[in-house]
Amino acid sequence: MNSEDKRRLRQCRVPLCSDLRVGEIRDALIQVSLFTPMELENLEQREPPMSHLLDDIERKGPEALQLFIKALEFVDKPHLLEMINKVENKQLEFKPTMDHKDWDFQVKKEEPDVEGGSLMEENLQNYHEKIKELETQLQNSKAECEEFKAETEKLKLQVGNLQKHQEELSSHNFNLNQYVHFLGEVQKSSHEYVYTIANQLEHFKCWQKYLLDHNKYLINEKANVIYENGNLKEQLRQELGKRKMVEENNECKSSKRKKKKK
Repeated sequence: MNSEDKRRLRQCRVPLCSDLRVGEIRDALIQVSLFTPMELENLEQREPPMSHLLDDIERKGPEALQLFIKALEFVDKPHLLEMINKVENKQLEFKPTMDHKDWDFQVKKEEPDVEGGSLMEENLQNYHEKIKELETQLQNSKAECEEFKAETEKLKLQVGNLQKHQEELSSHNFNLNQYVHFLGEVQKSSHEYVYTIANQLEHFKCWQKYLLDHNKYLINEKANVIYENGNLKEQLRQELGKRKMVEENNECKSSKRKKKKK
């Protein structure tokens, strides 16, 4: 933007900042291709947004003021559009009323040159404009620096959080390795325990077989004993019968003898 357009825009800066909001002219600025949606979104986060909008317009190309005027035509602010059009190449004084919608315009008449004083004043004015422009750029740079610092702090915080998460993951990984090692030891112990149980089971089967065989042997021995006992009883009965018969015979003989004697 050239110096004349900057002067015209700056002379309307106070009423523009007082009676216009970025949200009211947002779509119009996008439509005339003066700003992108991303630029306006970033600009609305800076305070005050309207002042930063006017500063950014000054840093746009030579057609920036005309595009801004064209955008104002889409907004219901005819007094602002009329004010910018009346400024043209003259210096404008304004006195806002209470409602900020009806501005009192007064055009100041330039005083005649007195021994080159007008040229000096013009140079001084140019210097003042350059100084103001540099101050504006400095303020913008400071604001950008503050934003950069804020972003840096956010990044530092994110890096710190990432480091904490990394440490937590390392700790979890270490615990997981220990748990895997523990499971390996448990599996090894389980295999050994299973092998021991299998051996004991095999030994138990052998012992069980031995007990079964021994039980069969005892049953056979018992049967033999019972059989032998039965034979002994029969022999004893027969022997008792024989003795009884002998005793009876003896008694008969003795009774016969007694009878013979009588």
